[in-house]
Amino acid sequence: MSRLALCCGIALLVSTGCGMNADPKPPTAPPAPTPLVRVAAPKRQALDRTLEFTGDVEALERVEVVPKLLNVRVERLLVDVGNTVAAGADIAILDGADAKTALDEALLAEKDADTKIREAEVAKRELQAERRGQESTLDQSKKALDRAKAQAERGAISQEALETAQSKFDMARAQLEKLDISLQKSDIGAESARKAKDKAKLDRERAERDLAYATVKAPISGIIAKRQGKLGSLTSAAMPLFDLYDPKTVVVTVQVTQRDLPSLRAGLPAEVRSEAWPGKTFPGKVAVVSPVVDPTAGTVAIRIALDDGGVLQPGLFVTGRIVLDTRPGALTIPRKAVLYERERPFVFKIDGASGAPRVTRVWFREGLAGRDEVEVLPEGGASMLGENDKIVLVGQDRLRDGDGVEIELPTTRTTS
Repeated sequence: MSRLALCCGIALLVSTGCGMNADPKPPTAPPAPTPLVRVAAPKRQALDRTLEFTGDVEALERVEVVPKLLNVRVERLLVDVGNTVAAGADIAILDGADAKTALDEALLAEKDADTKIREAEVAKRELQAERRGQESTLDQSKKALDRAKAQAERGAISQEALETAQSKFDMARAQLEKLDISLQKSDIGAESARKAKDKAKLDRERAERDLAYATVKAPISGIIAKRQGKLGSLTSAAMPLFDLYDPKTVVVTVQVTQRDLPSLRAGLPAEVRSEAWPGKTFPGKVAVVSPVVDPTAGTVAIRIALDDGGVLQPGLFVTGRIVLDTRPGALTIPRKAVLYERERPFVFKIDGASGAPRVTRVWFREGLAGRDEVEVLPEGGASMLGENDKIVLVGQDRLRDGDGVEIELPTTRTTS
């Protein structure tokens, strides 16, 4: 056999063998599994329309305790940060030595002035008595002078006797004028003594006040927030000793946009939360809505009074919500069941649950929205959900209208 014939035979065998496996049928793909979904039912419940906010905790009554007695040393600080004090309680002691010395000096000056006033009153009474006697003497000398003049006209007495009577009268009158001047001087002395007493009284009251200021007292009841005073330092108006606030006056200050103003009013319930107290909610109410709008930020300040604000410290950053409106018996669904298409909300409702369940897309309008629920309102002529319907809660993101589904059955987990 020639080499050419052998090659042709081999080629024929190869061609025949390949033809036996030509055009094989592709394997059939297994059917796609039916999506497994978890369902929930709409339910009626009271639903709140709320306004979420962030704010700061502050105390309406918060004071810096500045000493009233200045340029004296701080001798003792009687309280520390975190201590609770009552209004009027002693919280610090200052050096009151200078005030005590000033008080002693004022008391002595007041006593000396009292003595001078009494002496002036006694001297005045003596002068008044002497003046009354001198008035009698003047009256007698006046009568004697009148008689002497009458006798002189008749030639009964000499000119010398008349002049003697006139001289006695003039002396009596001059003495009375002198007594009047002495009485005026006595009044001036008494007035000066009274002024000295008034000044001494003012000095005493000032010294008593300064001595009282040496014991620093709490101006309000509350908690010591800061202790700035230092032992041995000199007091000044620029150095408060303590920062004190009343926990009963703790509020939350919030800035909200002006578009929310029509919905806000005093008395609306509120809830406040803080990262410092995870899982705890502090109830309160809107106490004040500012009557003015910040023209720069376009915001309105509101103040929320807390039922138990003493737990929250001033300066805390908090979040919360104000309940603007409550709708009882609202038909609600879980928020996580809602899908959106072009910002229109819809859910998948289960149809034919007794046989082969399939899903139907149901459009709706969102009403009030809670933290985890949303109110369902009908949209135009679309069918409305009811309390007996079932909607897809988990697994709806891969569904299309009309898809068949398998509903997840409730299971009870056990541990071995």
